[in-house]
Amino acid sequence: MRAQVRKARRSEIQRNIPLHLENTEGGIMNREILKKHIERKKELQTDIKVIEKKLEDLGNMTANYSSEKVSRGGKTINDPEAEKLVAIIDQYNQKHEELKKLILYEEDNIEKAINKIEKSIYRRILREKYILGMEMNEIAEEENYTYKHTCRLHGYALKEWEKI
Repeated sequence: MRAQVRKARRSEIQRNIPLHLENTEGGIMNREILKKHIERKKELQTDIKVIEKKLEDLGNMTANYSSEKVSRGGKTINDPEAEKLVAIIDQYNQKHEELKKLILYEEDNIEKAINKIEKSIYRRILREKYILGMEMNEIAEEENYTYKHTCRLHGYALKEWEKI
């Protein structure tokens, strides 16, 4: 059962389905919204690494336009191979831009929901965790609390989140 849920989450992320922040059953916000948002941010970071690697590979190639060939490290490569690499990079760049727009949209909606929470410490912890992407130990240091107390406050903040 858990494997099916994980697989469904992954496929939803891969399809880039927007996270709807409308109230779910009984007006309660779902914690899954925040978890999925974090997963998408991690996917975006991975995509950025892949794009940077592909760009580095392309940067290592120098164009030799006199004979329609590209040289790389002393080897000559036909243009079609270089064009394939450029096409791959373009695909990743397009996916990256789409995912980035989706994440910004989600963050805007998450921010609106967070602003409805009454206690400022809960708002700050949720922003630091889900908007800024900070780890709990970083949040604890930032807020001048112990790690354990910060985790406790985070739990309370999530309970308030669900009431929205």
